[in-house]
Amino acid sequence: MKNTSINQIIKKIFLLILTVLVSQQVSATHYRAGEITYEHIEGYSYRIRLVVYTDTGAAAGNPLIEIRFGDGTSEMVARTYEVYLPNNYKQNNYQIEHKYSGPGSYVISIEDAGRNEGIRNIPNSVNKIFALKTILQINSSLGLNSSPYFENPPFGQVLVDSLFIYNSNAIDGGGDSLSYKLTECLGDNTQPIDNYLYPKASKSLSVDPVNGDLIWENPVYIGLYNIAVEIEEWRSGVKIGSIIRDMQFEVVDKLTGIADLSKSKINIYPNPTNDIIHFDFAGNEIEHIKIIDLTGKLILEKTSVQRNEILDLSLFQNGVYFILIQTDKEILFHKVIKE
Repeated sequence: MKNTSINQIIKKIFLLILTVLVSQQVSATHYRAGEITYEHIEGYSYRIRLVVYTDTGAAAGNPLIEIRFGDGTSEMVARTYEVYLPNNYKQNNYQIEHKYSGPGSYVISIEDAGRNEGIRNIPNSVNKIFALKTILQINSSLGLNSSPYFENPPFGQVLVDSLFIYNSNAIDGGGDSLSYKLTECLGDNTQPIDNYLYPKASKSLSVDPVNGDLIWENPVYIGLYNIAVEIEEWRSGVKIGSIIRDMQFEVVDKLTGIADLSKSKINIYPNPTNDIIHFDFAGNEIEHIKIIDLTGKLILEKTSVQRNEILDLSLFQNGVYFILIQTDKEILFHKVIKE
């Protein structure tokens, strides 16, 4: 019992120190995108995950952020790990377990200062609050529930004046139905941002309500844009939860950064795999390989890669993984399934 009390005191002191440090850099957070998801543990206990994407600058991304649980309580949560990604993106991951008192509808949310600068459809974006919210319904008659999760990151490059189709690839482990709709990005008090504008398109901007395709036909102006999509979860015709996912896309006149592996001379096989994956490549020197799981956690990192490299995934849990491959010419992105 004494050890538990001491651990709690140490944790509070650690969070207090982080709070003081964070207060010195809040204005430089530079949020770009993110979402909140949750996983049922037991009873009324849930594991809540926050993933936010920021610029890669030294001060970008708070080491500590307040998560509000929707039951009148909140907690300062320390960042568990971060992953540096191409195109000046950094993924910041936070996780905490929370126990609710009983059934009800709970709005899990965050608010923090400082979106990144120059977002064309959010006036004065660098001074706007970045907010996210997810609704958790605890209803004994409908059964236990975990939120969907997303296989694809909430950002990308878009070619100006061209058809762009993006899908978050939301996965619901419980087999519940999902629906999708465009919504406004959130700011103060997790309300729509004042003067928020949907990005301009020479034809249309829409979301397929059934499969979740974001269809931008065709972007007009080069620059950064933030688009929010609300993913609603349904069971037996009853809404049991929702997530507002804030995504950032850059409209460019020439695509750069992460390339399509299928167009390169690198071959990864077999896929799906039970244990071993092979890398065959010609014309490119692979300098770096990173394997990341669906939560964004770095699982494996390898440098000094040999031609015809073999990696053993036998100790990995079954599921979907992302492979980032840095060559002497480009950065490639690929998805592999471990069965």
